Amino acid sequence: GSEASLHIARVIVNDYLMLMSSLPENLRKLPVVSPLFCSSLICALTAFYQPEKCLPPPRIMELILGWLVDSPTLCFAPLRMISPHKSPGPQTPLTGLIQWCVMAPLVGVTSGPENTSFSMLHLTVLETLIRGLQREPSLQQYKHVIVPQNKMFKIIEELHLLANNENM
Repeated sequence: GSEASLHIARVIVNDYLMLMSSLPENLRKLPVVSPLFCSSLICALTAFYQPEKCLPPPRIMELILGWLVDSPTLCFAPLRMISPHKSPGPQTPLTGLIQWCVMAPLVGVTSGPENTSFSMLHLTVLETLIRGLQREPSLQQYKHVIVPQNKMFKIIEELHLLANNENM
């Protein structure tokens, strides 16, 4: 995500989400009103909260999980806004969410409520991929940008680095 997107995500989290005692209902329903905004916000949040540095707060996990459960095709919103042939193509939040799922147990999230949230996220991401492509077969043309190979290679490199650090 761009610096501007990251800044907006930080402001939303710090000035709004973290100050509320609970998530407002209108925020929970935001994907219905603006799926592209929600998808972009998730992208920015996954860039901001890198699991090896800082895990997302439980409230962020609750919000994202709620959005994805209620709107299984939310992650594909950017794909509906752009030509499949445009390079580099739209960015979906799936790569960042996959990174959270993969890295969380490796940075110490192995039990308790945090583990449950990341396990639910893992399941939800898998369901998003399966259901999204079933519900919208036209998304098949975007396979190359749904979870880009170069982004997955970056996650694999991070895993290698963590494994090498563990073995030293």
